[in-house]
Order: sequence, then C-alpha cells, then structure tokens
Amino acid sequence: MGADIDLSTFETPGSFKIGSDGKEFKGTFNIRIPSELHRQLSEEAEVNHITLNQYIKTILQNHHSYAL
Repeated sequence: MGADIDLSTFETPGSFKIGSDGKEFKGTFNIRIPSELHRQLSEEAEVNHITLNQYIKTILQNHHSYAL
C-alpha cells in the first residue's frame, strides 16, 4: 500500500438498518488478532501515514466485493 490510497470513498460509521429482520449495523466491530499481526499492521499504517483503522478499512475494501 502506498500514498495513492483514496479514503474518500469510505463511509463514516453510523447506524443503519439492513435486511428484512431490521438488524442494525453501526459500522463498528471488534476482532481479536495475534499481537504480532497487530504490530505489523500498525507499522504498515504508520509507514503510509494513516491510522490503523484507515489501513484496515483499506485492506478490507480491497479484498471484498463491497460496492460503494
């Protein structure tokens, strides 16, 4: 990942409902990862001058068929 990451297309977390059951998704969740992976991701984010949160959103966006 480099300086050409465009974060302007990411949504800001907020409440919205999806599906017929009305389940609410707020745009946040917690995930447990190994501490070494956490360290590596944090360092990569720092090299790219972005937050860890922005970096992980970019990774997920690039590896998922999420339509903006």
